Amino acid sequence: MHSEIKLHQVLKFELEKRDLSQKDLVSKARIGQSTLHGYLNGVIPKGLITLIKVSQFLDVSVDELIFGKNFSDKGKKICA
Repeated sequence: MHSEIKLHQVLKFELEKRDLSQKDLVSKARIGQSTLHGYLNGVIPKGLITLIKVSQFLDVSVDELIFGKNFSDKGKKICA
């Protein structure tokens, strides 16, 4: 029903591209080490499947569903 979730691949790629360690991401994004470990090993965040299903049904991207159609503040921090 939904496209293949590539969170683990994208995270690994972005960490490597930015020359960041897992520890860097954990501390700067304020997420748990076990959470990141799970994501990097293919664990899908709770609720993500539901958001994907809703976005597909409405034919909008997950970004659009969460941030709105005209959200253009790329890189803007949404959490402290």
